[in-house]
Amino acid sequence: MQNTIDDSEPIDFEETVRKHRQYIFSPAYRLTGQREEAEDLAQETFLATWKARTQLRERSAVRPWLRKICVNAFLQRERKRSRAMEISYHELSQLEEEGSRLQLSAPSPTPEEELLVDETIREIRDGCFTAMATRLPLEQRITFALVDIFGLNIEEAAALLNRSLPATKGLLHRARRNLNAFFGRHCQWVLSENACRCVSWLEFAGRHEAIKQEVRRRNLTPPDFNDPAFASRSDPATLEKVLSLFRNLPLRAPDEQWFQKVLENLHNR
Repeated sequence: MQNTIDDSEPIDFEETVRKHRQYIFSPAYRLTGQREEAEDLAQETFLATWKARTQLRERSAVRPWLRKICVNAFLQRERKRSRAMEISYHELSQLEEEGSRLQLSAPSPTPEEELLVDETIREIRDGCFTAMATRLPLEQRITFALVDIFGLNIEEAAALLNRSLPATKGLLHRARRNLNAFFGRHCQWVLSENACRCVSWLEFAGRHEAIKQEVRRRNLTPPDFNDPAFASRSDPATLEKVLSLFRNLPLRAPDEQWFQKVLENLHNR
């Protein structure tokens, strides 16, 4: 039997923030790609949750409730910042047609999930994967994050985004193909013969000018995930490895100073 919340048993909001801060902050970081923005988004999530706390009736619903507020806050922020509009009717029809033909399944675990590497190298790899995910078109990014980072199933993601199941499948399919098209050709953790070596980046990671020169020398340009032709380079043989690496990115957590700041803001309201 679920434990309901009533006036005689108010929710302990300080404990709620403490208990769920990593759960919200880590995906917030994956969505924004920047620690400061993730801290702002996570704080905004908890403050909005606190304002609407009387609407919560079941303790078991805390995490889904926080998740929904976080996602909506992120979408609202990004659409306002970039003036991004909702997907057009034509695009939505294409997605639904594409998604209705898809049979999406969660990739099975691979040996890469148990691969142990130097902590510093893991940090660089983590940063690379996060950076590329944030370059996806907004709707693809949020769908991918919900399913392959948050761990929702496709039906839950569709309900949260208020999208049809076929449209959500289409968005997830495109996001996966885009990321696979990049990492399948560039990341050594996906294919050992790929040219990129995380270790080599350590040699000049702290030298800003050297990084810029290296980028110029290699003539590196960010992938254009909006270009439909880019996803066509996706190799199905590498998709499982790419997704397993995304799903095993280390969790992130805000520091104690952030936690105290949130509590301070709560007490001042």
